[in-house]
Amino acid sequence: MKILITGHAGFLGSKLTSNFLKKKHSVIGIDIKKTKIFNNYKNFLQYKVNLSNSMKVKYLFKKIKKVDIVIHTAAKQPVKKDDNLEKYLKTNFYGTKNLLEFCRDINVKKIIYCSSFSVYGFEKSPIKEDTNPNPKNTYGLSKYLSENLIKNFSNQFNMKVIILRLDGIYGNNQNLPGFIKTSFESAYKNKEILLFKKGKLKRNQVYVDDVVKAINLALKKINKFKCEIFNIGGDKPISTFNILKKIIQISKSNSKVILSNKSLNFSQDIFLDTNKAKNLLNFKPNAIENNLKKMFKNAE
Repeated sequence: MKILITGHAGFLGSKLTSNFLKKKHSVIGIDIKKTKIFNNYKNFLQYKVNLSNSMKVKYLFKKIKKVDIVIHTAAKQPVKKDDNLEKYLKTNFYGTKNLLEFCRDINVKKIIYCSSFSVYGFEKSPIKEDTNPNPKNTYGLSKYLSENLIKNFSNQFNMKVIILRLDGIYGNNQNLPGFIKTSFESAYKNKEILLFKKGKLKRNQVYVDDVVKAINLALKKINKFKCEIFNIGGDKPISTFNILKKIIQISKSNSKVILSNKSLNFSQDIFLDTNKAKNLLNFKPNAIENNLKKMFKNAE
C-alpha cells in the first residue's frame, strides 16, 4: 500500500511513519522540514513543502502519480496562547484545502484526518461525537473549519473519510508542553509540583502509541464508512492528582506535591466519550499506568 503522511517529521507523524515502514508499506512524507531518521528505508520518500503554498503543492504533486490513502497529521499547533486566526487558517485550513485538491486531482479516495478535542470547546464531559462543536480558541476553530471542508470534498468527490478527534497526545519527544510531560520532568529532578484545582480535574489524554493504533484500525475499517467522526482518548478519565501519583511512584521521585485552588488552562473536567471508536473500530487503548511505565522506560 502507498500511504502519504503529512507532518511525517513531527511527533505523531514520525511515529506513524515508522510504524507503516516497518510493516513494509510505501510511505511518502510531506513536511516543512526533512528528517534523517528514515534514510535506511528504501520504501520511503520525503518532500520538504509547506502545504499552505498552493503553487509548490501543485508542482510537487505532479511527481506523485498514485496514492492509496492520505493520513493528514500536519497542523499548526497551539504552543502558546495565540489568537492570530490568520496563522492557523493559513496552515490548518488552506493547507488542508490544497491537500484535498491534490487528492481530487489524482483520484485519492481515502483520507484519515487527525483533528482535535479542541473543536468541542468546554462542553460538559463526557463529550460525544454528536455534541455541537463550539471551539473556544483559534486552533480549535481552524480544525473545525477543516473538518467541514473535508466533509464537503467527501460528498462532492465520493471520498471515504475518517476524522479522528484526538484528546491531548502525550509521549516521549512530544513537541507541545503538557501536564504528563512536565510532571515527569519535575519528578526526575525531585522538584516541587504544583497541581491546580487541587488535582481534582479529570482528563483522558491519549498516549501516542494508542493514536497510531487508532489510525491503523481506521485504515482497516475505512471502506465501511462514507464520512465518519470518532473520538480517540485514553482508557478512562483520571484526575491529575492520580496521574501525578502514578508518575511519582514509577519514577521513584521525592517530589513534593502542592495542591492549589487556582486554575490554569482548564477549570472543569474535559474528556471524550470513546465508546463509538471502541464499538466500530475495535479501539482499545492501553491502561495509563502501562503507558506511563513505557514512557518512563523509553526516557532513560
